[in-house]
Amino acid sequence: MKQGNLISKNIDRLWCATNDMTEDPYIYDISKWKGILKGIPAFILGNGPSIENENLDLLNDFFTIGCSRICLRCEPTILMWQDVEVWKDVNADIMKSNSIKVSREGQYPGNVAVRFVIKENGIGISKIPWLLNGYMNNGILAVQLAFALGCSPIVLLGMDSCQKQLIWLKDHCQLIISCSDNNVWPREKFEDVINKFKDFEYGKEYYTNMLRKIKYEK
Repeated sequence: MKQGNLISKNIDRLWCATNDMTEDPYIYDISKWKGILKGIPAFILGNGPSIENENLDLLNDFFTIGCSRICLRCEPTILMWQDVEVWKDVNADIMKSNSIKVSREGQYPGNVAVRFVIKENGIGISKIPWLLNGYMNNGILAVQLAFALGCSPIVLLGMDSCQKQLIWLKDHCQLIISCSDNNVWPREKFEDVINKFKDFEYGKEYYTNMLRKIKYEK
């Protein structure tokens, strides 16, 4: 089945999900998340070695998107994964998390997460929250989601590897600040970056509620 037919046929199923397994009463319409956090800095939390010694508690009041197994260490605003193996390995920890869960379609059983679709031949950074471009690593997809939400700038932590994908990202997105060891951007000190954005310490619930209030209308 062609990608376009898949999207048009299953659009309702792809755009919304209920967290039935956690008894979460919210139904989120990810299609309406576009631009909702315009001008808000986003911190993308990867799992590379450079994040190990950072004090992630400093991010408690900021908007964060955490990738896959970062749930073993902290509770980001959004927890995002694209690989079913992540679900198999750490599903108990995922279910304990109060993060909004966002996953690629088909990478978990049941209605656990808000779903996104990957457009295999997509070019550039997607501006559509539920339709992200290319089979890349989780961190690159998280950056695209932040971009589609309107976030600026986008700060990278623990994104140390996947040089080819990071170079692609640098070519397509001019909003990046890196606190990672990747040799693509100069590494900035995490605490210094945090201090630049003290005006956006609104609290995790503030950002979570902004996304959760966008409910799917049948």
